[in-house]
Amino acid sequence: MSTTDPKQIVRRYYDEVFTGRSLAALDEVVAPNFICHSASHGDFAIDDMRRTIAQEYADFPDDETIVDEQFQDGDRVITRWRYRWKHDHPLFGEQPTGQWLTMEGLHIDRVVGGRIAGRWEIKDFWGVVQRLGGKLTFPRDGEG
Repeated sequence: MSTTDPKQIVRRYYDEVFTGRSLAALDEVVAPNFICHSASHGDFAIDDMRRTIAQEYADFPDDETIVDEQFQDGDRVITRWRYRWKHDHPLFGEQPTGQWLTMEGLHIDRVVGGRIAGRWEIKDFWGVVQRLGGKLTFPRDGEG
């Protein structure tokens, strides 16, 4: 598929790299000088992404990524997604439970020259921790 439409390029990333499990497609849709600005991981490049995705392929053979919504404004594409996997490896210090977990996230991708050149991402790791039994408490008035 040859297209320069930013929304189609980003959709191809989810469809081919995640659903299709193709690292070759990663190099076709993501620019070599790609930088991701992640709220949870800091900045990382395409080689970091490639290693992480390859590890996910190995660790979570039955995972799935669901695109819930996409919006485009010029060269920017906003994608709200969910990632589902079976908790059969240690995670956040918790031993495997065998339950299915879901993490939601948001990507803002900038597409330049037919490839994803930059990304800003937010992933709801805390939601996963809560599903594993972690608790979030907020200080009450006067508690600091």
